[in-house]
Amino acid sequence: MKHLFPLLSLFMFAISYGQSANYNYTISTEDPNTHYYHISLEINNIDQDTLTLKMPVWTPGYYLILDHAKNIKSFEANTTTQELSLFKTNKNTFKVITNGSKTVQITYDVYAFERSVAHPFLDDGRAFMCPTGLFLYPENKEQSVTLKVIPFKSWKSITTGLSKIKETENTYFAKDFDVLYDSPLLAGDVATSSFDLNGISYEMAMENPPYLDISEKSNYVKDLKKIIETGSGIIGDIPYTKYAFLFMGKGYGGLEHLNSMAVYNNTEKYTVGNNDGYINWLSFIAHEYFHLYNVKSIRPIELGPFDYDHEVHTPMLWFSEGGTVYYEYMILNKAGIINTQKTLDMISGTIKAFENIPGRQFESAADSSFDTWNSFFSNSNHTNNTTISYYNIGCALTMILDLEIRHASENKNSLDNVIRYLYNHYHKELNRGFTDDEFQLACEKFATSSLDNFFKLTTSTEKIDYQKYLDYAGILIDTTPQPISKCFTGIQTNGTTISFIEFGSPAERAGLSVKDEILEINGKPYSKDNSINTVEAALNPNETITIKIKRRTGEKTLKLTLGSKSYPSYKMTLDPNATKAQKKFRENWLRN
Repeated sequence: MKHLFPLLSLFMFAISYGQSANYNYTISTEDPNTHYYHISLEINNIDQDTLTLKMPVWTPGYYLILDHAKNIKSFEANTTTQELSLFKTNKNTFKVITNGSKTVQITYDVYAFERSVAHPFLDDGRAFMCPTGLFLYPENKEQSVTLKVIPFKSWKSITTGLSKIKETENTYFAKDFDVLYDSPLLAGDVATSSFDLNGISYEMAMENPPYLDISEKSNYVKDLKKIIETGSGIIGDIPYTKYAFLFMGKGYGGLEHLNSMAVYNNTEKYTVGNNDGYINWLSFIAHEYFHLYNVKSIRPIELGPFDYDHEVHTPMLWFSEGGTVYYEYMILNKAGIINTQKTLDMISGTIKAFENIPGRQFESAADSSFDTWNSFFSNSNHTNNTTISYYNIGCALTMILDLEIRHASENKNSLDNVIRYLYNHYHKELNRGFTDDEFQLACEKFATSSLDNFFKLTTSTEKIDYQKYLDYAGILIDTTPQPISKCFTGIQTNGTTISFIEFGSPAERAGLSVKDEILEINGKPYSKDNSINTVEAALNPNETITIKIKRRTGEKTLKLTLGSKSYPSYKMTLDPNATKAQKKFRENWLRN
């Protein structure tokens, strides 16, 4: 009940400045050591006997059921004169009996201590407010929302892409719940800075101590500006009026939003412009930035308007996610941050990452996309042997699609034309996503020919003839298998425990299993100096070793005959004998 008066005051402010809302939230971070957010919701102009409120079960862009409602406690509903009856109908749905009241106050607490971009987090250093894990939504999600933030003690800044309500303190407005859920907030012990670019304001918050200089004139900000100008220049439109970068410390992942990005950093301080780590960081930023176009605006029809209650399946994540990997490399190249060879090396890395694993023979790009809810976050021996990443195969396929459109149209068009068309036609004109067939038709529109053979690659596990497509640009790719420098067992370990065994490997043939604890190798205790890695490096193929293990059924000693393994590098290089036509094609595709 302690937040009722601030909510009423907030409601009056919203009306005063033309941003009235029937749903008015206040969120307090005043007890960070408990990791509980205290949340109040005032609902006005109620015309129902029963209110239905739900907590999302997932966060868009993060394809995993998270069941955010499991973190709620102390849920209460009141008017100014009475406590209201409430009950749950399933794991994330709350019903409130209004007794004819026009205004109802809801209060509850949310536990938040997961370091992930899809979860809220709270301690005495940071409040990361991931809205899908904090705020309940009504049956009509098109209702406008206000949000007032009460920060902890000395925290002086709140960074978000949400619009601030004028003449209020830490109070924001969202035109509907989709906008609210797409607008995380970051408060805490953070360094802040801002810059303007082409009349648009960009705000930055980086958790202390900052791992990069984010001052307006820093080299890092100069690189951010290049990424923004190049990425938005591909589309030719900027859909936001302000944008926020939420940079946090150690945690998991990055997540795109229409007006912001939220990213964790797990690397030591970078040397700006000097090391691979910094380039990888810029690539990560370019990826999340370009997502505001590809997936947030240019999207498969299944990905919006969002159903926050259920999984949403699409076979097109190979383009929405993997295509964005391709474009992150293209943006860095076109911005002059990386050269042609570095661009090719980065794409080669994604090809090697899916072509050289067992899952390539079992799963297509479309299946990897559709089944992400089942497998992406799974770490079983089954999924590690039978799946591939749509990020990796999608990058390779998107490169091929771009090359094929350029070739078929005699270099008059490219994939850039396709995504601009998808953005303008489906997003801006029709206000919807595209179907699988509409995506193919759009690609063929600019290729000016059938692309049936290409789209067969998205549903197949057959080998891809990379050289056929790279020949257009006078680029060679090395697909000759080369033996690895040590023996092969097919075992990966976590400490003394076997964590992975590759299908068909010497370890599988020897009878070893995941979760076996290795006790000895060749009669000597398992140790740093007598491990799978040291044995693979020291011995030769066809030699036999003994491995003593412990498992549920007891201790066993097994014989393993060491094998060998060969992988292609998929290294791409410029063909020194490229023709003038090939060179011209390449120059239109990549910046030197």
